[in-house]
Amino acid sequence: MLARQDRVLLVWGAFDAFYVARFVVTSLSEHRIPYVTDFTETLRVLSEQGAVVNIYVMFMWVLQASIVVSALLLLARKPGFKWFYYCQIPLRLIYYVPSVSLITLGVLGPQGSRSIAITLGLLLLSEALKVFTLFKYVPSKKSV
Repeated sequence: MLARQDRVLLVWGAFDAFYVARFVVTSLSEHRIPYVTDFTETLRVLSEQGAVVNIYVMFMWVLQASIVVSALLLLARKPGFKWFYYCQIPLRLIYYVPSVSLITLGVLGPQGSRSIAITLGLLLLSEALKVFTLFKYVPSKKSV
């Protein structure tokens, strides 16, 4: 039987791994190389954009990379990286990438929710749940 801390880390790791897997499957189904094609296309388009868009897109790629890293760390049950998991939350809110990645599957209907209030509420609930469970069930550790 896994300790509660391990279960919490594994659940959040599974959500991040699901997000990454879904991204990979979607890319492959569109005949793209996951992350590589998107990144090269991003670089091509950024030269045509202004500084604000470049910064916005750069932070989106930071979030994408951090989700891959956090999936690995969470599945490896590394509690010493709570700060890393918490740092993702503002970016998840800005880019609407909920920690409970099933929310974006359109579980509220075939086209997803048409209500901004419902989707925003689910996003906020997702992030609050992550903060609460990590804070309550995963003790902070000095060593990593």
